[in-house]
Amino acid sequence: MKNPIYEPKGAAREYGEYALNIYGGCPHRCFYCFAPRVLHMDRETFHATCEPRPGIVEAVQEQLERTGMTGKTVHLCFTCDPFPTGYDCTPTLDIIRLLKEHGNHVQILTKGDGKRCLDLLDENDWYGVTFDGSESGTPAATMRISAVIKALERGVKTWVSFEPVVDPQAVIQYIDLVG
Repeated sequence: MKNPIYEPKGAAREYGEYALNIYGGCPHRCFYCFAPRVLHMDRETFHATCEPRPGIVEAVQEQLERTGMTGKTVHLCFTCDPFPTGYDCTPTLDIIRLLKEHGNHVQILTKGDGKRCLDLLDENDWYGVTFDGSESGTPAATMRISAVIKALERGVKTWVSFEPVVDPQAVIQYIDLVG
């Protein structure tokens, strides 16, 4: 893996100038997930398997050193969750540290528990969570709201992505809660 950090194309470009997918697979099983189709994977295999891409941390370090990339914002992640629930997220934390050590910024979008990374982020980073509106009142939803609030308190830029909107009333409740 020579260049794990890449420039997104098409509509994905609106999320950031660069992106990085850390894991192969995702345990969150979002019914609307596009990643299995894009990766040409069987949906069940994609959701049943969640491993860091082989050599991902070393490949990121090598790319950053080779290119001298600095001052860029890197979106984590498009085809996986940077904090897959129930899995060791050390590779994510290591990659955030590497990006920051090289003067770059991160933009995180997660359905997982990203609170453990917030101490690594600053006012130049973004921390986002996603909701589809079907999880109203679940512990996972409450945890994500708590993480957004903690990020705000630390001065990190935050965002909440509602996609797809399954229950419009639940989305309004989230907005009222966090707003």
